[in-house]
Amino acid sequence: MNESNNNLLDSTDDVATRVHINTTYGNNNLREWVPNHLNLKKDEKVLDLGCGNGLHIRDVANIIKGENCCFAVDYDKDMISQSLKLSSNSSPKINFFTMSMDDIGTSNTFSNNSFDLIYSVYAFYYTKNEINLLNSLKTKLKSDGRISIIGPHSDNNKDWWTFLFQFIKIDDNYCKYTNTEFMKNVENYAKINFKEIEITEFVNKISIPSIDVFRQYWQSNVYYDSEYDSEFEYYAKKHFDEFDNFQYSKKAALITMKKPSSYFL
Repeated sequence: MNESNNNLLDSTDDVATRVHINTTYGNNNLREWVPNHLNLKKDEKVLDLGCGNGLHIRDVANIIKGENCCFAVDYDKDMISQSLKLSSNSSPKINFFTMSMDDIGTSNTFSNNSFDLIYSVYAFYYTKNEINLLNSLKTKLKSDGRISIIGPHSDNNKDWWTFLFQFIKIDDNYCKYTNTEFMKNVENYAKINFKEIEITEFVNKISIPSIDVFRQYWQSNVYYDSEYDSEFEYYAKKHFDEFDNFQYSKKAALITMKKPSSYFL
């Protein structure tokens, strides 16, 4: 994750709670979906941006196999600590760095023209400026390299937002992270700056079975405010008095841009 607004950073526990709920009560598994759609090849050199606790890069490394091929960055020191701990027995070894993704362009940590794949799963929107970052990432790719960005798409979380807006107004800074316009900016950039682009949709339909789980989800979000707990309880009870569950859909797009156009000028 990125430090562009420290108030928006998730805690390790909160991220884990949301992932657990979305996986346990959903009909699609993002962890399984991601490596199957990155078109990974053995011995490719890969960089994970906003790696969190290293969940996805460990799966990627298991497919790539090659030594000194897997790299990952996250601004959050706690996340990197978790990554190092959870990946201590990973083979091949994964190289983790505590770093803002926005600093990649000015850092000497990664050489130009060195990566086959740079990807980011639900983290790229933490950048201060997606266009500047994409320009920096493009210089780090090999001539036939690719960038894959996974983020909110279509009417992502529509029913959840409809529920929340009954009693709370969410600051625009928070809404940026579920605003599909962000991914549209990424898509437009890809069309202009890369020779090939592919877009694949991920949908996870989630059915929360009880107020207790629903409350856990509410409290694990970065915009959670205890001042609204009583309003949440009122509307949650009202909903579950009428329905057996609460349903919402997590929708994401995987935008893969291939072969930077600058190599073909």
